[in-house]
Amino acid sequence: MATTEVYFPGNICAQLPTARLQTAAAGTRRMSEKEQSASLDMLSAGHARIKHLRTYMPGVVLCATVAMAAQFIGEHYGGPVILLALLLGMAFNQLAEDTTFERGIEFCARSLLRFGVALLGVQISFDQLQTIGSAPYVLVLISVPSVIGFSFLVGKVLNFNPVQSLIAGIAVAICGVAAVLAVLAVIPKTKQDDKHSLCILVGVTGVSTCCMLLYPLLAGSLGIQDDGLGLFLGATIHDIAQVVGAGYLVSDHVGDVAIFTKMLRVSLLVVLVLLVSLYYRKQAVPRSKGISLPIPAFLIGFMSLMILVNTVDVAQPLVDELGHFSRLCLLLTIAALGVKTQLVAMVRKGWKSLIHLICNTLFLAALTLLLLQLY
Repeated sequence: MATTEVYFPGNICAQLPTARLQTAAAGTRRMSEKEQSASLDMLSAGHARIKHLRTYMPGVVLCATVAMAAQFIGEHYGGPVILLALLLGMAFNQLAEDTTFERGIEFCARSLLRFGVALLGVQISFDQLQTIGSAPYVLVLISVPSVIGFSFLVGKVLNFNPVQSLIAGIAVAICGVAAVLAVLAVIPKTKQDDKHSLCILVGVTGVSTCCMLLYPLLAGSLGIQDDGLGLFLGATIHDIAQVVGAGYLVSDHVGDVAIFTKMLRVSLLVVLVLLVSLYYRKQAVPRSKGISLPIPAFLIGFMSLMILVNTVDVAQPLVDELGHFSRLCLLLTIAALGVKTQLVAMVRKGWKSLIHLICNTLFLAALTLLLLQLY
């Protein structure tokens, strides 16, 4: 058998079979080719991720610019920063449907909103909850089913079917767009219902924005302040972003109470979706594919952080920084919300659906005011 000599330090000669060396060299080359291929795949995947992230940048930069402008105006010339961010954002409304900005705006309006709301849990203390008492629970447990029932009555007058009335009811009673999308996953669909759902999705954001601007003024004129004002805003405004805007437009304390009350409403979404799903399963009605029970991650994060900071000794500077970062995220969300707001399109989509939403909204506000007076 042919052999080759391999010299090692110290002039020691070892006899190794040539065939074995050639096999080892071939294996090394194959390993090297695999490693090169894996490296190229990793570089390609990394490049694809960077390219994907770049699609978010224009919209995020736009919202950040609006937020910084609102912050600058508020600090130097006075005025509520939240309201300024909303109004300045509305000035850039024409960019909302531009594909260059669309992803970034949607990221600020949804993902940053949920993250910011989850971080708000660090600002809620058990002492605050003891001060508020049982009022949030009473308001939510009475108002949510009452509004849904009222929506069915209004739906009969406006000739809407039960599914359409349910969608309009939960949009106002629980948490706006998020509640509508969750319930749509477990109910039967028709073309007529899809059109109505689209009108509700567009309309509830516009109506909720109007509530954000008007309700603090309404409650102030009625002499409702502090805890009562936070309870009213959290129990009546539809979307979480607008609750944040209205509450912190007044004060940090009012905002904290409003957010906690709103989280109680959101928590009922799980129960509602479960009941609706069981109803249509019992009726053996075809439903949408991919049905799952939605437990909002931001709700879990909010409750977890609230429990954590109240049971574990967390450094106060860290709590303050998390609260500051949360408000920054929410300011970007309000700016994105202003860019997305299309009041004219809301009216064009369907005036009957808009009337349905307004009736439900007015009923919820009146019922909440009555309960606050009685309680």
